[in-house]
Amino acid sequence: MRLPSARHFGHFLLFCIATALTFADDQLDLAAVFRRAEQLNASVLTSRETAVQAHGNADAQRVALLPNVSLKAQQQRAETLTVTKTTTTQNPAAGRFDGQLNGSVSLLNLQQISAYRSAQRGADAAEADADFTLQTTLAGAGNFYFTQLRNQARDVVLEANVVRAQDLLRTARNYLTAGVIVTQIDVTRAEAALAQRTGAGSTDARIVVDQ
Repeated sequence: MRLPSARHFGHFLLFCIATALTFADDQLDLAAVFRRAEQLNASVLTSRETAVQAHGNADAQRVALLPNVSLKAQQQRAETLTVTKTTTTQNPAAGRFDGQLNGSVSLLNLQQISAYRSAQRGADAAEADADFTLQTTLAGAGNFYFTQLRNQARDVVLEANVVRAQDLLRTARNYLTAGVIVTQIDVTRAEAALAQRTGAGSTDARIVVDQ
């Protein structure tokens, strides 16, 4: 299995940072994230340009194997006068057209054939690398997208847990103040639960980001 290079990982990391900066303001769907990855990711654009250049090199090598045809054409027009002692006679104009068609083809040039095949293999390899880079980038972008959604959903749950712990603490204090059968231990337990919920929220958020 082929692994992405450090250059590809660095470009993908920059893309994730740029996407994260706009994720909160502009709620992107998965298709939009894929479009951004395909159009803006530096690794994808670089590999695609490399494939285009490789195909251009293969085409240039192929030109030497094609027949070489040249055409040369020339047209002449002449008009003469015949002058005697007594008269001057104008002869009819005469035209002449000359054409030459030359052609040559290299029937067996092993060096040029080998160069063309090598360039064609290089173009195929560059195309495969571009496809691999695109698929790797899309897979990473999709994983990043769903991780962001999970982070947002987890933030909502954590905030709800903190609000519930605050309500329980407030209720326990009110019961203690009103003289209901609630001890200081119950209030302390509610405070500990609130602190635990708050601490767990920050810890879970850090774990999600690290993943």
